[in-house]
Amino acid sequence: MAKGFAWWKVLLLASAAGTGVFLGQLPWRRYWEQEQRLAALRSDMRRAEAERERLAREKARLESPLFREALLRDQGMLKAGEKPLEWSSSEPAEYR
Repeated sequence: MAKGFAWWKVLLLASAAGTGVFLGQLPWRRYWEQEQRLAALRSDMRRAEAERERLAREKARLESPLFREALLRDQGMLKAGEKPLEWSSSEPAEYR
């Protein structure tokens, strides 16, 4: 049965392999593009989560009664019945 080398079998196998490689490019390219988009989305998500966490800490700090009191005192406001602190000129400068 084996009379000679059948070139058409080699040609058929080579064309099948070439067709497989050619047709396999598109799914792999789409997979790579999808992975790139997914990496970008993950990066954006991490950035957004970090910003949300920072804003939550800032909100907690701003809503803190101690922070609000310190802010009002910096603006010169006092509690009811509280007298402002006055410096006398007889005290040494190091205590002012």
